[in-house]
Amino acid sequence: MQTKKDSLIEAITNVFIGFLVTLVFSPPIYWICNVKMHYTQMGMVTILFTFLSIARSYIIRRFFNKR
Repeated sequence: MQTKKDSLIEAITNVFIGFLVTLVFSPPIYWICNVKMHYTQMGMVTILFTFLSIARSYIIRRFFNKR
């Protein structure tokens, strides 16, 4: 059973790796889909989804940890 702190650390680590993958693959994906965005806009979208992903991962982990 994980502590809340360990769940948060796991969620942040998991999402940080996803953040790095997104930074690498966002530009070519947006280019393929013909979406025009500046790098600052791509960065803001990535950061917003990163915070949402941390919250999602933490909540799911805590839910399954209580079961």
